[in-house]
Amino acid sequence: SETWVKAGYAWYAPNFFVKHGITAATRMDTFDKYREDIEKELAAIITLMKADAKVDSKNIFAIGFSNGGFWTSYLAGKGIVTAASSHYGVWKANFGRDWTNPYPMEYFSSKSSPLLALHGENDSTQKIAFFYKAWRQIKDTSKIKDHIYDNAGHVWDCFPPSDLKHICNKFDNPNREVTNDALKRTLAFFKKHSK
Repeated sequence: SETWVKAGYAWYAPNFFVKHGITAATRMDTFDKYREDIEKELAAIITLMKADAKVDSKNIFAIGFSNGGFWTSYLAGKGIVTAASSHYGVWKANFGRDWTNPYPMEYFSSKSSPLLALHGENDSTQKIAFFYKAWRQIKDTSKIKDHIYDNAGHVWDCFPPSDLKHICNKFDNPNREVTNDALKRTLAFFKKHSK
């Protein structure tokens, strides 16, 4: 949050996991069981932000990481925010081999807001194959810009203190260079699309 405040942004962080009692084990429920509720809740938060006199209502941006990347796709796809950035976002929103859940690709249309999709070639959680397959379904949406990091995986920005390193162990290795570049790209993308 400090990074965004220093860059001149107000910062909101909705926690729908707590609201709906979602855990790490039930996280995939966000994409089907709770999807419509979360969509309404996020849209309501954006409406609240736009009503805040301290917030520039023409310039509302969203950034999301992993699961949150899915939701930034929703906010950009439906044109609810000015622009959004998805870092190692969810593009295959269900377990297993099948692609029965068409989201987040279903959100995109000619009315979508710009989205920056950043993904790691070595992502072991949201595999690059998932990203490419999703991308083929939405590639005609010209407002989406992607960038693939050759040397990055999932959760490239997880740098916990040494006594909490186990938090990131289940993900790919952190990468300071990618983290810094992703932030730079996101800030530049938001600036480019400011009104």
